[in-house]
Amino acid sequence: MAASDTTTLSSRISSRRSFSDAPISLPAPWVTAWRLAEFTPDVHYYGDPRAPRGGVGLTPEELFDRFSVARKSPLATFYVNVGTGADGNNGLTPGTAKKTIGAAIVAANTAAVPSQIIIAAGDYNRTNGFYQGGTGAPAVDISFIASGLVTAGTWDDYATPSADATFTNTYSFALANANRVIDLTQIDRFGNYVELTPVSTPAICNRTPNSWVINAGTIYLNRADGAQPTQATTRIFRANVDNMRVTNPVNIFLGIADNNSLWDFQGGQVGCVRYNPTTKPAANKAFVVRRANFRYGGGSTNTTGNGVAVDSIHGIAAFYHCQADTNWSDGFNFKNALTPSTRGYCMTVNSGADDNGRGASQSNNGWTSHNDVTGLDVCGIYEGNRGGTYRSIDTTISWAVSPVVKDDFGDLWAGGTIQPTMFRADNSARVYVTDPMLDIKGTGFRFYAAAGAYIASNNAIPSRFTDYAGAGAIID
Repeated sequence: MAASDTTTLSSRISSRRSFSDAPISLPAPWVTAWRLAEFTPDVHYYGDPRAPRGGVGLTPEELFDRFSVARKSPLATFYVNVGTGADGNNGLTPGTAKKTIGAAIVAANTAAVPSQIIIAAGDYNRTNGFYQGGTGAPAVDISFIASGLVTAGTWDDYATPSADATFTNTYSFALANANRVIDLTQIDRFGNYVELTPVSTPAICNRTPNSWVINAGTIYLNRADGAQPTQATTRIFRANVDNMRVTNPVNIFLGIADNNSLWDFQGGQVGCVRYNPTTKPAANKAFVVRRANFRYGGGSTNTTGNGVAVDSIHGIAAFYHCQADTNWSDGFNFKNALTPSTRGYCMTVNSGADDNGRGASQSNNGWTSHNDVTGLDVCGIYEGNRGGTYRSIDTTISWAVSPVVKDDFGDLWAGGTIQPTMFRADNSARVYVTDPMLDIKGTGFRFYAAAGAYIASNNAIPSRFTDYAGAGAIID
């Protein structure tokens, strides 16, 4: 990396190769671009290539508390329990919990004060989940706390179907639309549920195990094991439905009650979690998440579905210990399309994204930034994405610290033009990479910079394949 493009951080880190204290150099243009008054990252990491880990100087709780009292000292608290609650309850105690997350959000909006919503473990389908067709959009600051495993998604409950009379290898019932279908009894190598393949006709589905199709208002299912689908074994994500969506510029925290708790967001038409306010707030806002999965976004109908979709945050979106996997398009997608003249700040810490780009869409990334976002990824692990694992475009400035990137597959197979690429910069984007662990199969590039773009890497292990491509500037 060119000396003129770096500055020295006063804190110390552990070097990947020596595992001893060493100074870390920060990219000077990135430091200049990060002008969020409430928070400047103090980046540190331990670069074990098996599982790098790091931090930014604040926990997710500490970061959120700089923007809102909704977590530390909320002015109202509501409880949700999908198993024992009822939306007719006031939600003020565990014994009088609401049944649906959306109803608790409406109660917080009515209270009109920074609030906390504590959600008991359970499966929250689209009826019992967050958005509920828009009525559950937060209008005040809210901290959502998962107590146990909280799974929220865009599936519906359904009655156990019978074998179809015509296509006898399938099971069928009336259904208007679907994005994706997963088998809850089978796990792939990334730890996600195996997906049934969408096909074009009931006849093809009939002769193709592990497939599904909707035809003339009927869904046909042919599980790989030939078994009768049930809610316990087969989950159907509906199309044109949001999972969690924030349309107002408010502070939102997705936290956990303890280390045994976890968020698992499944499905969503644009993103499993979508933060896209339509107006600019007077003060910076924060969307902070701790320990969450974002899986199965998008599908055969909503072909641009991401795991995380953040647009025009006007503050910071920060994800700690999160995983965005097997989404139709991108894992983490950050942009600032509402008012590009105001920078948004996005950060992922000890997170990752695997196996994204599941459909025939192109340029699907594990981590991507658009417009004029300033981005930071600390110790991310990314594998098996399709179309450039890290990609920055427009005037974004991004810094990846000790990333592990493995086996991007590009999008040539989907009719695109991107060969397997680990880091790609387009337009006038600037990308800085510190101490990466990179591995790629077959043909492909470690770094690709289009004309006008810039990539600078520091301490990258040499690749067996093409290191550089594109007409832009690459410094290694």
